Amino acid sequence: MGNDCCAARNDKPVEKEKLYVRLSKPAEVEKIKAHIAKEFKAADKNNNGSLNFEELYAVTCKAHEQAGLEQPKKEAVRATLYANDKDKDKSLKLDEYTEMVMKHLHHVADLEKKADEEAAAKKADEDKKKKADEEAKKKADDEAHKKKHDH
Repeated sequence: MGNDCCAARNDKPVEKEKLYVRLSKPAEVEKIKAHIAKEFKAADKNNNGSLNFEELYAVTCKAHEQAGLEQPKKEAVRATLYANDKDKDKSLKLDEYTEMVMKHLHHVADLEKKADEEAAAKKADEDKKKKADEEAKKKADDEAHKKKHDH
């Protein structure tokens, strides 16, 4: 991912594309799924095609560390494993793991989009108030100017 947020053009950092935008593009979703598969393969230490609890905990800790989050509680990871283990073999196969990660990414993207929408609405309200204040000031200045010249 050489052209991510760390790449620079004209000494300006390139802004990372929002997750909710990336998830709306099929080609980006395929890239994300390929990355998930790569991480899965790296986490599958015994190369049996599934992640047991220890492997899932290790990859979850790595993801949390990379994201700057505190380490997950083992009970939470165990609950996540059982909640996403469709065939109840106490491990996650690639399809189960991919579905779990994609659900999580969609949840994060929804939160990100909501925050952006709220920020945009707040800015629009601030801009509207600023414009109303400017118009009120101009009207008051015009009235003061008119009064001054009417006398």
